[in-house]
Amino acid sequence: MVSKNNQGFTLLEVMISLAVLGVTAIVLLGLRNWDLDTRLFSQKVTIATLLVQEKLVEAELAVDGPPAFGVTTGDFGDRAPGFFWRQTVSATPLTIDVREVKARVSWGQRDEEENFVISSGFGEDADDEETETSDAVEAVAYYLFEQ
Repeated sequence: MVSKNNQGFTLLEVMISLAVLGVTAIVLLGLRNWDLDTRLFSQKVTIATLLVQEKLVEAELAVDGPPAFGVTTGDFGDRAPGFFWRQTVSATPLTIDVREVKARVSWGQRDEEENFVISSGFGEDADDEETETSDAVEAVAYYLFEQ
């Protein structure tokens, strides 16, 4: 004999369970997309960090003398497509030949880099603003070159 109390799920219970399942699926898909974006960004930061170190070592080991003062730019060609570098060599206030070498590697579209403004917001330098690219790695080194 079949019990009359066993009638199954009500429509409300089924709708609530489908709503919970739908919200869970949306959250999980969003987390997956966030994870993929984070992985790609960290991969590009790692490559850019290695390329920045390479540019600094090139400046340190320059065979034809110390690097010239000023700004030079370029790309890495087929070795690292989509990555671009900018190197700035400037003098220091020291009396010996110590040069400040800044290397910056950015990625993405070279002409369409999104710029944002960084300002310290404190003291006398509060009005000084520096334009930066959002997708870049920068390093600074000081080298003593023999005269």
